[in-house]
Amino acid sequence: MNDPNFTPWVRGESITARKLNQAGEAAVAAALQQTTRAGGPSPNSMPFPVTVVTVFDDYLTCRPLNIEGADNDIYVAKPWNLRKTPFDTETMPNQDGTLMSFAYSTISTQARTVTDTTDSSTEDQVIVPAYVEKQSISGTVYLGSQITVQRVAFGPGVSFTGSGNIEVEVEFEDMNRAGRAWAEDNG
Repeated sequence: MNDPNFTPWVRGESITARKLNQAGEAAVAAALQQTTRAGGPSPNSMPFPVTVVTVFDDYLTCRPLNIEGADNDIYVAKPWNLRKTPFDTETMPNQDGTLMSFAYSTISTQARTVTDTTDSSTEDQVIVPAYVEKQSISGTVYLGSQITVQRVAFGPGVSFTGSGNIEVEVEFEDMNRAGRAWAEDNG
């Protein structure tokens, strides 16, 4: 812990909000330090909170929260079932065995149309709850959605094609604690 004003909690002592915040910030800082250490991923890397800055088809650009000096954005993979690449233009069975085909919107990174190949009926779907990007409105900056991330199980160096066909390496994945899923878009 780098905070010279931090003193450990002692049994029987009241826990103040300040002490809780200091302990939480220390845990997050330790987790980030552990996950960014040279030499590859740690199997014991701890989850840590980030805010969403930008949403892409398969990944997010995020910024760690409450970590001094953490001004660098990180790339975070969306959960597998929320990515575009594994599904776009693919046909696969749903849980009932009905073949479904998937086509993704060119308007939004959080929308798709699913077509039932047996009768050609379609359903427009969106990610719920949506990933909200960081934005500035009338000079006021609003942080994006807060998510919890952890080093990806598939190791460092996994690449996705980003904006402008640039390859980005992703070392973290959204743990999807908000329970995001595809849902019918009712307008």
